[in-house]
Order: sequence, then structure tokens, then C-alpha cells
Amino acid sequence: MKPTELSPEEIIASSEVDAFVVAVYENMRPFRGLAFRLDWRFRGILTNYYQKGLITGVAGECTLVPIQRANSSDTAPYKLIVVGAGKFQDADSKNHIPHDSVEVLKKNILKLGIKKIGISKSDLGTSVDAFDKDTKGVEIWVTP
Repeated sequence: MKPTELSPEEIIASSEVDAFVVAVYENMRPFRGLAFRLDWRFRGILTNYYQKGLITGVAGECTLVPIQRANSSDTAPYKLIVVGAGKFQDADSKNHIPHDSVEVLKKNILKLGIKKIGISKSDLGTSVDAFDKDTKGVEIWVTP
């Protein structure tokens, strides 16, 4: 795990990671935290996916959202991975995402062959440690 003081926007702009993980709750709209920031950065793409029913936030859901980088010579699409965090119940539930979601996320990261991924500690909380444990070979950048 590689803790960094860079913001998610700075990491994306620098092409340091291949994908970024965002957590979305099924009963919390508008999006909060990193999902809100990246939705704004990528011109409402997560809101668009939500309105079409492609993202619900249900625990265990994992959705790949490919995005073409603007003003970049890199032709490979950037990847946002939206993981369902279940129902938001109280401030304490924001400290982790359900175990099912972590397991699905790990499986998908490994199957996609992603080598460098960004995760926000404020989004995934203590789940970051569980995610790191079984994803050997994947460089994980953790933002505050």
C-alpha cells in the first residue's frame, strides 16, 4: 500500500494509477465523498449510470465505468470502479463497506489485470486493509 497526500484528481491527472475505486451507498443521493468529486470531474458520468439503473449501490455490486481521458495522449480508457456499499445507516457505517463488496471488488480487480489502483481512505475506511491483504501484485495508492 502506498499512502499519498495527492488528491484523487492529481493522481488521475498524473496517470499514476490505472483505475480508481469509489463507494456508492444505495440510499444516499446526491453522491458523497470521492464519488461526488469524480462524478463532477468526469461531467456527471456516475449520475448518468445511476439514472440508467447501471449503478444502484447495493452491497456486492461492482460496476466498471470506462472513461476516455480528455486532453491526453494516453488512448487507453481510464477506469472508475464503483462498488456498492449497501445502505448508509449512520456515520459509523461509513468506516467500512460490506465484506461481500470487498470480495467482489478484489475478484474484479484481479480479473481485469489492473496493476495500479487508487482508493480513498475516506470512502472505504477500514476496508482498505482487507482489500490490500489479498491483492498481491496490485499497487494500491491510498488518498486521505
